[in-house]
Amino acid sequence: MTISALDEYSIRFCLRLAACGKSHLAAAEIAEAEGVSIDYARKVLNLMTRTRILEPVRGQKGGYRLSSPPQSINLADILRAVHPEKGELCNYCEKFKGHETDCVLHAECSLRPVWQAVSDTVTSLLETVTLADLMKNERALGRVLIQQRKA
Repeated sequence: MTISALDEYSIRFCLRLAACGKSHLAAAEIAEAEGVSIDYARKVLNLMTRTRILEPVRGQKGGYRLSSPPQSINLADILRAVHPEKGELCNYCEKFKGHETDCVLHAECSLRPVWQAVSDTVTSLLETVTLADLMKNERALGRVLIQQRKA
């Protein structure tokens, strides 16, 4: 799984909006705080609005806010919102089929269960970690993640 700039900034924008509570932030405020262009911020924010992770606040002093409480939005939700075409977050078999229409190892592949286990583990973690979790300090979140691994 590759984490793109779009993935990173989508999560960071949501985290910034989560920190402001029930209020909202303008695209320009988010862009400035995150050190990105206003055009890029608008692109990301509009994408997340179309997929209902965010909701727009209309008017001259409008902006964006989370559509649900931070504890209800997990990282998988955000990544699926910015990559709706991917479906599964980690789909390795489709990427490495060479010049063929299907992978040449399709009939019997010892790699597939390994990649599926990796995908399942990553997806499970992303579905477990919420924006509310990310609002904790790094050490506290680390303890939460360790507890989850032991469970």
